[in-house]
Amino acid sequence: MTTIQTPLPESLAHYEQALDALFKAMVYKLERNSSKESPSRPDINTLVARLVEEVAEVLIQLAEDRYDVNMLHELADVANYCMLIYVASHSPLSQTLMERIAEQKAKHGYVNYQEL
Repeated sequence: MTTIQTPLPESLAHYEQALDALFKAMVYKLERNSSKESPSRPDINTLVARLVEEVAEVLIQLAEDRYDVNMLHELADVANYCMLIYVASHSPLSQTLMERIAEQKAKHGYVNYQEL
């Protein structure tokens, strides 16, 4: 397992717990769904369509019970699709980015996104 560390400006310190919870939920959902079949190069339009579906699920959860733990999971799904769209839309960059991430993991055991 690797660790991701990123500095948080003092002006955003009040978001620390929320960011931590959301990021952990994102990783949990990505890991949980990692065994599902997915195309090696997902089509951006497909990813955007899935993002819209996930946003609809957030709206349903908001109407049903915004305080339920499932709310965090639905928001993590939205955030994950945003990340996947970013990766897919930067495919030439993504290879370089993935190489830099791998180098940092090998060198430090974690990734400092400020240095990418």
